[in-house]
Amino acid sequence: MGERQPDVGDVRAIDTRVVVNTKQGPQLLAAVADQKVMRLPRGASEPVIVERRSSGPRLVACFATMYYSALRHEEVVMLPDVDLKLPRKGWGELLVSETAPIAGAAWTDSGQRRDRRQLKQRAKGEVRPVPCPPPLTALLQHYLEQYGVADDGRLFRSMDGGDVAESTLARVWDKARKAADAGRVPVAAGSPAV
Repeated sequence: MGERQPDVGDVRAIDTRVVVNTKQGPQLLAAVADQKVMRLPRGASEPVIVERRSSGPRLVACFATMYYSALRHEEVVMLPDVDLKLPRKGWGELLVSETAPIAGAAWTDSGQRRDRRQLKQRAKGEVRPVPCPPPLTALLQHYLEQYGVADDGRLFRSMDGGDVAESTLARVWDKARKAADAGRVPVAAGSPAV
């Protein structure tokens, strides 16, 4: 018997045309931060930022966690503050133990859009330690100082405290990608969320 040849579906190559590189990553994060809702108050000559409606600055650390630590969005949105091992500066560690994939309320056991569960291909309760490089440590420290955490300890949440909607992530990422394409380094159209 000969050796089994892998099926085309078994090949796991990285397509560098759609993966964000080290020049694009920080530029995309800056483009996320630049997404602010502006309003011109009555009688004013300069517009002001409407903080309560500006999701871009609140999502920089969320996208940075996906970029620097290669977490899936369903892992990032479940990350609690107690699972962060962050020094003031330098390398830290994220302890990832839970995920919340989106299936839709009709398809989950809980009746919610997201179903909390163990990590993909891991036993329930298993923890995956993930390195947190210095730039991410700094961004997370800033995020915690500026925005704190949700009542249940989650770092990333919607502006009203609920789950971050996948449509919000997609909208913010799409605008950031287009802004980066227009002004700086071209980003492949098929690039996934960081």
